[in-house]
Amino acid sequence: MADLRASLTLLRRSEAWWIENAFAMSGVSATGQEQTVQAPSGRWRGRTTFAVNTPEEVLSLRGFLFSLDGAANPFLIGPKDLAGRPTVAYTLAAAAAAGDTQITLRRTVADVLVRGPYFALGERMHAISRLPAVDAGDPGDVLVEIRPWLRQAHSVGQAVNFASPRLRMKLVPASASAAIERIARSESEVPLEFVEAF
Repeated sequence: MADLRASLTLLRRSEAWWIENAFAMSGVSATGQEQTVQAPSGRWRGRTTFAVNTPEEVLSLRGFLFSLDGAANPFLIGPKDLAGRPTVAYTLAAAAAAGDTQITLRRTVADVLVRGPYFALGERMHAISRLPAVDAGDPGDVLVEIRPWLRQAHSVGQAVNFASPRLRMKLVPASASAAIERIARSESEVPLEFVEAF
């Protein structure tokens, strides 16, 4: 599987990451009531805009797009926005099952976790959505809520990648054709949109 950071060295001008289908809503009843239900199974979508200014950059992007065969070949990519990421190493303090929305992290030196940073477990990315208790920052274990929920089980001691999280994604097919058109028109910024691959 291609790692976008290794196979495409273009400058990213902007990016956005979000979880789609994170909730479900009922219709409004005759009495005006509406029900909204959390759906932690939502999946990641991303959009990034690449700078394409030289013939080499054009060839790099075009070659990458062709190598994906539309949405047939997933690739690895992660956010460049790493705001709030911890500066120390974390591991899983307890085994976690597929479908879990809470995990316990362990650190051996002092640090403070906040909600919001991205992290990866294997080739799946998550974000800390909430800390059930204020993190005092002491070495030891800290419970966090995450989104989206875990896709698979993970063992105690597994490394938690805050430093360079990435996940398996595939190109949104319409995005590929739009990118090729922009390249053909010699536009200097080319957006790509992708969705989490399973």
